[in-house]
Amino acid sequence: MPQKPIRSTPAAGRSAQLQAAAVLRLLRGESLEDLSRTFGMTVPALKRYRAALQRGGLIAVDATEPDAEGAGELERLRVKIGELSAELERLRPRPAPREGTVVWTPRMSRA
Repeated sequence: MPQKPIRSTPAAGRSAQLQAAAVLRLLRGESLEDLSRTFGMTVPALKRYRAALQRGGLIAVDATEPDAEGAGELERLRVKIGELSAELERLRPRPAPREGTVVWTPRMSRA
């Protein structure tokens, strides 16, 4: 039983929801030709939308955003690393200047 075409208004173009709905039905196994007629889209357009949705899905899966608890722990550990690095710099022995060398010290500007 043929379904009647789902069309968006010409001025609005194709909405992301309409494209996603078409691609999801395509991924579920419906034929390109049937979806093309149903949604009023060309077969190459449906293929482009499918490829774009798949690329976006791969990018989303690869994204490694820490969860709320992990973000707090991550920030706490970054602060701790900063504190330990500062303490290490403070405790690290400085080599004494060689005899006869001039030690330059910063001075205040004459503004």
